[in-house]
Amino acid sequence: MITKDWTKKEAGMLIRLWMKTESISLVAILMNRTTSSIQTRALRLELPARELEDSFRRRWTEKEDQRIQQITKETNVDIFQLSKDMKRTIDAIINRMMTKHHLTLDDVAKIIILPDAEAIYNEGAITTTGQARERNCAKCMKPFWSEGFGRRVCLACKSTEDWQDGEY
Repeated sequence: MITKDWTKKEAGMLIRLWMKTESISLVAILMNRTTSSIQTRALRLELPARELEDSFRRRWTEKEDQRIQQITKETNVDIFQLSKDMKRTIDAIINRMMTKHHLTLDDVAKIIILPDAEAIYNEGAITTTGQARERNCAKCMKPFWSEGFGRRVCLACKSTEDWQDGEY
């Protein structure tokens, strides 16, 4: 399997898409990566875990499956609105399309309206009301998600021998 290195721009784009779309599957489509690649890189960038309401975790009903079946035959589906209407996460809906209705991520990409990843990236760094925000690592200068003012070095740099030996 061929792996593709992450550029500084891709790391910044992942942070911004992660915070804006709240969907691993949607980010994977937009960045032309696998969902496992997105999850792994998000972990390394220290991106916050998703907080889900209990109402989002429930069995699929026959009526919901019929709705998903109908959607698989449409185009220009607003996945964000569908998520609200069905009270399901975007990832849950996409996952259902793939597992129950045998679509691929490429098939899903043809059905839904995709946000403009480049426009989201160009909006600039994501900030929150607290001290958590996108910062550049003081060592490698790559963007990562920092939970507070004292977090200036990314996990990748903290795991290097130089850092652990106190030579940085």
